[in-house]
Amino acid sequence: MESVQHSTKEYIVAFIDILGAKNKIKEDVDKSLNIVHRAYNDAIGILDTMYNGETESLRPEIRIFSDNIVIAVETSIKGRPAALVAVLIYAGLIQHQFLHHKYLVRGGISMGDFFIDDIMLWGTALTRAYEIESSIAIYPRIVLDPSMVGKIRALENPVLKHWIKQDVDHLSFVHYMQERTLKEKDKFLLLLLMRLEEAEQLLIEAAGNLKVQQKILWHMSYLHNVLLTYDQSR
Repeated sequence: MESVQHSTKEYIVAFIDILGAKNKIKEDVDKSLNIVHRAYNDAIGILDTMYNGETESLRPEIRIFSDNIVIAVETSIKGRPAALVAVLIYAGLIQHQFLHHKYLVRGGISMGDFFIDDIMLWGTALTRAYEIESSIAIYPRIVLDPSMVGKIRALENPVLKHWIKQDVDHLSFVHYMQERTLKEKDKFLLLLLMRLEEAEQLLIEAAGNLKVQQKILWHMSYLHNVLLTYDQSR
């Protein structure tokens, strides 16, 4: 029998690591399983409301294995800008939901050749996204491949600029804490304060672990900067 020949296509791919998940699995494997599953389902539910239920053509391909999440959207479906926005939004929703359940995440996003089916994931976009997550991102942020940034600016898509923020090290990352994640904009401040409280609780629980505290403090600094910007805009 002649074997089927597979080929890659251009995708936007995010590789996300759930920080601290290995320890949570060791502590209580079933509890951690249900938290991760719930966070995923909640993020998908919010994504559906943001797209008014019309998400099938842009709903990302998602695979969760152990403490890693892969999000991918083929660029030929709706074009690069729409594919990237879909990945950014879902990656941001993942950050929201996992912080709510006391997990921080870190990741990388890249664009390139990729193959995905029920058996395997393969391609340069995935390996590059993993490289960014493991070697470049450092803090609990989802960093865009620096080689993509110029291409993104060339797209001149007004929605993209709202979902991307530049850090002090000039790396661009997913700006997940914003009013666009809510239908009722007046609830944004409450959501922001809730996320800050959750991060503060994580900091308390990480007492004695300087490496973990450094990551949490970076995230708290990001949230405080959002709060400062929000206050100044009122």
